[in-house]
Amino acid sequence: MKRTLLLTIPALILSQACAPDDSTGISDRDASSQFARELTDQWGPAVRVNGSAQLNTPALEGCPNESPDGRSLYFASNRGGDIDIYVSHRQPDGQWGDPEPLPKGTNSVNSAANDFCPTALPGGGLMFVSERNDGLNCGTGTADIYETDYQSGEGWAAPRHLGCVVNSSGSEFAPSYVPAGGGMLFFSSSRGSGGKHAIYVSVRGSDGEWQQPAPVAELNAPGYNTFRPNASADGREIVFDSDRPTSTGIDIWYATRANVNATWSAPVRLGGGGGTAINSASGETRASLSRDGQRLYFGSNRDGVSSDLFVAERR
Repeated sequence: MKRTLLLTIPALILSQACAPDDSTGISDRDASSQFARELTDQWGPAVRVNGSAQLNTPALEGCPNESPDGRSLYFASNRGGDIDIYVSHRQPDGQWGDPEPLPKGTNSVNSAANDFCPTALPGGGLMFVSERNDGLNCGTGTADIYETDYQSGEGWAAPRHLGCVVNSSGSEFAPSYVPAGGGMLFFSSSRGSGGKHAIYVSVRGSDGEWQQPAPVAELNAPGYNTFRPNASADGREIVFDSDRPTSTGIDIWYATRANVNATWSAPVRLGGGGGTAINSASGETRASLSRDGQRLYFGSNRDGVSSDLFVAERR
């Protein structure tokens, strides 16, 4: 189960595709797909995240996510038994320091259950996923999305459940907040899909509440899992992992769009083949883009490890 969580499964919403330009015969979606294919070659070699030897251990490490200011790296690990959320801070030499677990206990980020898929928010907040049984669950034994804030001098606030509009009787993974377009929340969910995960998006209403999520049809692959999305700050790039055809197990996929109201391009698989490629013959999961779009983090079990943290730089 722990291995599964981290590695194996571990009007404004979307407009219709624009009509083809009569002068070129090329639709915005086709042009965006070509652009996405070109961008897959713009990533440098994938290497293990550098810094403290405690970042990657014999245990599972996955779900890496860099804070918007680039100073902290959050990730999930079962090194302590349950899956918990850890944070490492960037040192003066640019390396990542020794990771520390976030507080654990009743009304804390880490609980007696599995807590994973951290996503750092602007202003110091954090969204994450938890299987805790706190009476707020929308399903039995499922994973729900929570949010918390870091308060100077006080630490992390008690996590807030996002409610049963965003959360469902299925499991929700990997919340990704996009400020653009008035506020969007991408995540994957197994709701209503025979246990398979698909990507959903919710927009923030005028009352500040998240609205009913809608599936992002052009990113999903019926009959296959589309897991753990992470969108860029401007909402125009997205990465996710999937076991769809042409994947070697579970691989990282990528799509773009012209603006936050446009349709996403057809997803393309990021460069593969093993070695220092982003995708390998093993499993790659929960990719996330740094806020400036220059770094791509993900988890991988290549080289025979259980799962380690990797990063690639944009060329």
